[in-house]
Amino acid sequence: MYGIEAINAANGWNLAALGILVVFLSLIILSIIISQLHRILAVWDKKEDLLPGGMTVDRSQIRGNEKAASSGREETVPHPHVCPGDINEIAAIWAPLAEKIDDPFLLADLYKLAVKNDFPHPHMTIQRLWQENILVPAGDRMFRFQYERKNV
Repeated sequence: MYGIEAINAANGWNLAALGILVVFLSLIILSIIISQLHRILAVWDKKEDLLPGGMTVDRSQIRGNEKAASSGREETVPHPHVCPGDINEIAAIWAPLAEKIDDPFLLADLYKLAVKNDFPHPHMTIQRLWQENILVPAGDRMFRFQYERKNV
């Protein structure tokens, strides 16, 4: 059996109609998703506001208003806008930042100061400094920054 007789015998017309239906329904769903993509992106932009408390930091509150920054009351720590791979370079960049806060300090204070000064990847860098024993526990959730510049 060949041709149209084989198609009729194997329910080919039904399968073809089902295939066309699946393709068109998929295209309809895809067009609806694309037409509503702006709403999904708006929610994505506000994801920090939607998360409950946690460790999210509102950068506008930390930086303060632009008037206070332009009056010279706040001094920022200069740094590169990329994070070097060498831990000694990272520690040398973070040392002036750690000097601005009391010793010993909370990691949250160091984190807030890093965010305020736009340091790249503050959470990951603090974790790495801790793993390399540059941030040393001083007891009662307090830490000390122990780094001496190595002349190479």
